[in-house]
Amino acid sequence: MNTDASAYDSLMQFLHQAPIGLVQTGMDGGIRMINPMAITLLMPLAPGGDLLNLLDVLEPHAPGLRARAATDALPGETVGDTVRIALDADRAAAGTATAFSKAAPVVRMLGVSLVKLDRETLMFTITDATFAEQQEQLRMATRLHDIARTDSLTAMPNRTVVLERVTQALSGGGDATRRGPAVVVVNADRFNRFNVALGQAVGDELLLRMAERLVRFARAEESESIDEAGAGLLAARLGGDEFALLIEGAGSVERLGGIAQDLLGALEAPYRVAGRQVHLSASLGIALADPDRADGADAVSLLQDASIAMRFAKQAGGARCSVFEPAMKAQVARRSAIESDLRRALVEDELFVVYQPIVRLSDGACAGMEALVRWQHPVRGIVPPVEFIDIAEETGLVGALGAFVLRTACRQSVAWKRQLGALAPQHMSVNVSRVQLTDPLLADQVMDILRGEALGDFQLQVDRGHR
Repeated sequence: MNTDASAYDSLMQFLHQAPIGLVQTGMDGGIRMINPMAITLLMPLAPGGDLLNLLDVLEPHAPGLRARAATDALPGETVGDTVRIALDADRAAAGTATAFSKAAPVVRMLGVSLVKLDRETLMFTITDATFAEQQEQLRMATRLHDIARTDSLTAMPNRTVVLERVTQALSGGGDATRRGPAVVVVNADRFNRFNVALGQAVGDELLLRMAERLVRFARAEESESIDEAGAGLLAARLGGDEFALLIEGAGSVERLGGIAQDLLGALEAPYRVAGRQVHLSASLGIALADPDRADGADAVSLLQDASIAMRFAKQAGGARCSVFEPAMKAQVARRSAIESDLRRALVEDELFVVYQPIVRLSDGACAGMEALVRWQHPVRGIVPPVEFIDIAEETGLVGALGAFVLRTACRQSVAWKRQLGALAPQHMSVNVSRVQLTDPLLADQVMDILRGEALGDFQLQVDRGHR
């Protein structure tokens, strides 16, 4: 028996039946050997069926492949990474139908690997990379899906997941025995102060510690089961210093209140961050789905209701819980309208200043004036300060409002001095809010206005506002 001939026959049989394409070429790409699978896979790329030079066939679809083939490489060494070549739908279908029945899977992606056999010979491996490409795309899609649903800082579920889970819970989720759901929105009190004072890195660490407590609380509460039907809990980060706790089988408002108080206690214990102890409280807002609501119930509105309740808890001083009531929404809408109107008022000169005499008790003489801001609303008439100062402080408008009052009062003082001479009030008191007093630029702003209005020896007194 001729052993060499037998080995050659075995090799030829392997090449003929191999499930991958194998092509042997010279350094110039001229094909010396090609098996049937390679012909099948490469046919969509070969115009007119020309498979004489593999590099000529592949180069238009894989630029740089010819240069890679010419690089120095050791015998048996793979040259570069696998190249993937996408086939358009028409060429893929035509190529597949050439060698297989029309029912055969369509090849949409080729994988091309190159091995240098010796100084004059190249071996190309051609594979159907469609499945591998699909799997890679699936992994990428899954990863992007997870990224889109996961908070990057805490790795907690994000707002998208909360809305999905609330929607499922509102629809019953296939379990008619469960009641609820309820959403608890959690907001860290005075977090911005910590962030500014300690730096963003420490602020992020503080949020991480807070997130860990929320997750532990949710797991512990879920394991105890909230009511007889059981309940699923989900802790998530909505963004910034705001978190959410979803309770899918909520039970009564009283029970939710108890959970909220336990959560407040869990969150208010001191935090250890950056080698220091930090005390951070939280404000909680609860919204429980009500099937009898006239406007229905959906995930967005339930989360919004919980956020509104949380704002009421924060306005009441923080470190407490508030349960949503429909009347709260009307109050929020009214405050939002006032904010919008106040922004317009600052631009369109709807604000004005009135002056209240300061009387010296010893002789009843006028010792000076106190400047008080008023708002002439085009529809509502005179709006008292108690209705808009808080809103100005919350929205950052109080700086512009305070500057307007100070500048107007200074100009009026100059006018009185010009008109009345020695009889003019020699003292002006201007109120500033607590927010303005924390502004490090307040003193410079006051001095700039005084210099700009040329008050001279006129006395200005800045007081903590009492509205």
